[in-house]
Amino acid sequence: MGGGLSLADGESAHDFGVVPQGETRQHVFHLVSDGEEPLVIRSVKPSCGCTRAEPYVFGAGGQVRYILGSPIPVGDPLDLLVEVATENRVGDFATQVTVYENDPSDTLTLHLTANIEPVLIVEPDREIAFGTVMIGKGAHETVRVSSKHGVPFLLREQAGVARPQAVTVKLTPVEADEQDRALQWEAEVALEPGLGAGTHYYPMLLVSDLAFPTSSSQSAPHASEAQPKVYTIPLVVTAVVQGSVHAEPSFLSFGVVNPDQATERSLRVKSLDDFQLSTDMPIRILGLNGELFPFADHLSVSLRSTADGRALELLAGVEELCTEVTGSFSGILELGVGHPTMSTLSIRFGGTCQAAGAGALAEKGPVHPTSTRKR
Repeated sequence: MGGGLSLADGESAHDFGVVPQGETRQHVFHLVSDGEEPLVIRSVKPSCGCTRAEPYVFGAGGQVRYILGSPIPVGDPLDLLVEVATENRVGDFATQVTVYENDPSDTLTLHLTANIEPVLIVEPDREIAFGTVMIGKGAHETVRVSSKHGVPFLLREQAGVARPQAVTVKLTPVEADEQDRALQWEAEVALEPGLGAGTHYYPMLLVSDLAFPTSSSQSAPHASEAQPKVYTIPLVVTAVVQGSVHAEPSFLSFGVVNPDQATERSLRVKSLDDFQLSTDMPIRILGLNGELFPFADHLSVSLRSTADGRALELLAGVEELCTEVTGSFSGILELGVGHPTMSTLSIRFGGTCQAAGAGALAEKGPVHPTSTRKR
């Protein structure tokens, strides 16, 4: 038999109740060494980075921090101070701390829960989703940031966040006081017509002047003082800007390709206005960074028109590519569509060669990467 650890008061779980978002809470679990031999704690592991746990024992000078691996005499009490940070949490929250003893088969797990209440409320959502927007067209959405507890605040955008000039944010207080603080702010996010075609994802951060304490428990031992922080609102802007000419689907997947297999895939290239697409448009086969694709001779690309002339069917095939390539391959088909609003359309392609080939992509030089074979 070895050392043992039990709860001095039977409490293995603690509920903090409602906690304002951003505040830190502390709780002390009272434990006791109750084995047949002195207790040795090997480690104390919280379940997430938001939780910190520190054991304390009682010495001649009072309570002192426990040193992992030190023996704790049978019958001696000890405390486990657990601190939970709620800065980036909202709603029902649960975490736990596991104490590992000198007997590897014997552990003690302690549970903590809380209902984390936001101080600033965002409506309708923190994700500003524009959906699909036509190229050359603008769009805007507005979210509201409100104080839950009736405390007016300032709001600004975090400086230094990188995004294109075509994405703008305007912050306006609603019924501001003399210090320009308000109980509610409107954040108008606009997509200007200059945003290019493609899928766009831009995080942003709104910063208030409302400060919160990092620790609210005054009864827990060894509570540390920290500099106050301010409440922030992370937002995400998403949009799919669709060009006047686009591909359906937007990605051409060859899937898994065998060395002795010729594989062909197709997609449709469409014009969303009266522009007539040509089957003779130039096509370049490129790498993902715009470099020449080394194995273009193993790819064939052809275009054929639909009856109304507003769409083309693109056929792309790979043949004997996997005798040259091992593993995955990817690149871009660049179509010279010549539309007044977009000169080229880029279509990503990719696949995986199932068996090992004769050479790796990095070891090969360019092999006529701009050529195509018409069917």
